[in-house]
Amino acid sequence: MNVRPAAVVFTTAAALGLALLPEGVGLGDAGEIGAAALDLGVAHPTGFPLDMMWLQLARLVPLGSLGFRQNAWVCLVGAAALGGLAGLVSDALARARLPPWAQWIGAWTAALSLGTWATFVGTTWCVEVYGTALLLSLLAWRSVAAGRPRWSTLGLLAGLALGAHITASMGVGAALMFAATRLDRTRWRVAAGALLVFGSMGALVLFYLPLSSARQPMMDWGDPETFARMFEHVSAGRIRLAFSEADPERWPFVVRLAELGAAWVLALYAMIGARDRRLVFALCGLAALDIVYATVVNPMGIADAQVGHHAAGAVAALAGLGAGTAAARVPRLWASMTLAAILVVAVLGVEPPTSARVSEELYGDLVRDLPPRARFVCSSDDGCAGALFARYGIGSRPDVAVVVAQHLWEPRERARAGLRSMGDARPEDGPGRAASSERALHALARDRRTLVLETSADLSLPAPAFPSDTVGALALVTPNGTALVDALDQRMRVRAPVRGTRERAAWSRTFDAIGRGALAGGDTLSAVRAFRRAVELAPERAAGWTNLGVSLAAQRDLAGAAVAAAEAARLDPARATAWVNLARYRAASGDLQGARAALGEAAAHGLDDPRLRELRDALHEAHP
Repeated sequence: MNVRPAAVVFTTAAALGLALLPEGVGLGDAGEIGAAALDLGVAHPTGFPLDMMWLQLARLVPLGSLGFRQNAWVCLVGAAALGGLAGLVSDALARARLPPWAQWIGAWTAALSLGTWATFVGTTWCVEVYGTALLLSLLAWRSVAAGRPRWSTLGLLAGLALGAHITASMGVGAALMFAATRLDRTRWRVAAGALLVFGSMGALVLFYLPLSSARQPMMDWGDPETFARMFEHVSAGRIRLAFSEADPERWPFVVRLAELGAAWVLALYAMIGARDRRLVFALCGLAALDIVYATVVNPMGIADAQVGHHAAGAVAALAGLGAGTAAARVPRLWASMTLAAILVVAVLGVEPPTSARVSEELYGDLVRDLPPRARFVCSSDDGCAGALFARYGIGSRPDVAVVVAQHLWEPRERARAGLRSMGDARPEDGPGRAASSERALHALARDRRTLVLETSADLSLPAPAFPSDTVGALALVTPNGTALVDALDQRMRVRAPVRGTRERAAWSRTFDAIGRGALAGGDTLSAVRAFRRAVELAPERAAGWTNLGVSLAAQRDLAGAAVAAAEAARLDPARATAWVNLARYRAASGDLQGARAALGEAAAHGLDDPRLRELRDALHEAHP
């Protein structure tokens, strides 16, 4: 078996990744997962016990900050996944009796196709759990693609996959089904026995969850001490309940897969000309399975660019098979020159995820600047991740409590926030949990300890319930909202200059959060300034334009509000809110024909929102 391409790809990817690795804590779930791992706690569902233990090992390496150590570990896992992908392709080309140089071209093409994909880069250069899932799947696929898999290895991988992201079980399970199609009757018993024994050994990793929860760590989401709560946690029942009524957009996922570019052409060539037809068919099935998962089972991950790793990995593997097959049919010099050109273009196109600095600098500074014994109530992924890592990861401000607003229905979360008087009631349905969390927030507001909100726009609480100093966490750092926008803008320009589209989008969301908080507090001037910076940084974000329109309308600038809403509708025609706002702004300014035109365009896009119908009827009644 030719393993050189796999080793070289791993070494190159690891060296390049570590050289460009961000030192800060990433956005999204990175801070929360990293903080949970440092205390061997329980992360959000499904818990990811395998990642928790691996990230805990990174803490023991005396190299750089804790955030850098964890990022480095995830980077090495991603590099190993690229090495496994390269080994899978080179082995398949070797079995097809193609020359070694064609195997190298195929291996590098596959690794570059996946390794330069923005979603893969963004989730393997900062703390995330998708690289581990992809690595386990690729190890299983490389084993079964060899023709005579080791069922003990497959069983162990299947068991360990239960302790990783759910896509690991999907990928390893697909590999097992592919291997089963090659079994004869005499080997069924051997395979089944090995899977049962070694799979059970790997599944022992799940016992991490109840054992960790029994320790009552700093972070214990879901409290999975009993079998019922453990099943709810590993089956993501809580997440499915939280997003049961959400209707996310699925089209951006197609756009992200299209970013693989030339890999799709080479993959199509592999479907036509590759010799191992069974492997090609199986990889197509894996890609289809992951696409269904991303768009049907977990569409909420699309907006955060977290899903699609297995589909992209399958397309990259097919591209490698196609490139190797094509290279064997042209002169070696031309093939080598083509590979060199692909390598240069791919490396130059990689965009380091420097947006990791946003979470660390904004929310790390925020926690350090809070009043003594304050409670910081966070409600966004970025806010909670950065604050949790700053407080419980690196131990900044041990007197401060970081409270996740959406999780206050859990007795242990309420106790950690100091609300032991509310008892141990644990609502099981969605409305009951929301009501319990709201009562807990009201109880926190009546307490003497300073309560600091990340943004009051996300919390349905009346203003009189709060002390005078709880005007929003971001406004608390700098009393004047406009001064906060200027200070953050100066920090972004001087201390952390923006590099690339991913970081611009991250800063745009940050200014967007500031704007929402300012708007909820009645500071429309600061809101407009914050939203303008948000759309300047990421003009392709329809949500930013929508919010800018709302803030301009609050200042009675209906013409400017209509322009912003029209831009939001142009960028995202499926966003009903943009069309509703556009029609309202035009109607309020006396442009009834323009308002009707906006409603007509919304109908032309197939939108059937109650707000559109109500506005259409109101216009007809007022001006028949």
